[in-house]
Amino acid sequence: MTATASSHSHPLRQPLLEALVAEYKALNHFIVLLQQEQRVLDNVEATDIEQFTRLTEEKTAQAELLESLSQKRLTIVDQATGGKRHAQAMTTLMNNNGLGRQWSDFKRKVVQASQLNQSNGLKLGIRADYNQRALRFLHNAAGMSLYGRNGQTHARGGSNLYGQA
Repeated sequence: MTATASSHSHPLRQPLLEALVAEYKALNHFIVLLQQEQRVLDNVEATDIEQFTRLTEEKTAQAELLESLSQKRLTIVDQATGGKRHAQAMTTLMNNNGLGRQWSDFKRKVVQASQLNQSNGLKLGIRADYNQRALRFLHNAAGMSLYGRNGQTHARGGSNLYGQA
């Protein structure tokens, strides 16, 4: 998607196209970050916490940028539609300004990003649940002290590991 002007005589075409192109580029970058996050989450052997932290920070910044760009587009839409933001008004506005194909492409990308984000969220929840259970197990295992009140080691059955001296 590129922001090239055409011979269409629609006064909102250029500002809408520029807003849509900027949002589309940001959305593509967001999808790349989600795909990277997905690869990290799919690697069950090891998760690079630093990489995951960096991705989370980048994803958050990109989501904030997307929100800002979306608001810019919606400001143009509000001016053109008198504040009607429902899907049909948006589609009609885009079609009336010769941007129907670009709008359809953008909506497909939004669905792709949403599905990736939802999938990653589920994977993250599963990973967090597993980690919580592992921590609980380790905590419980560590709570079973090998030492009695007098400081001597003992087996789980309560007998002295080394016998009585």
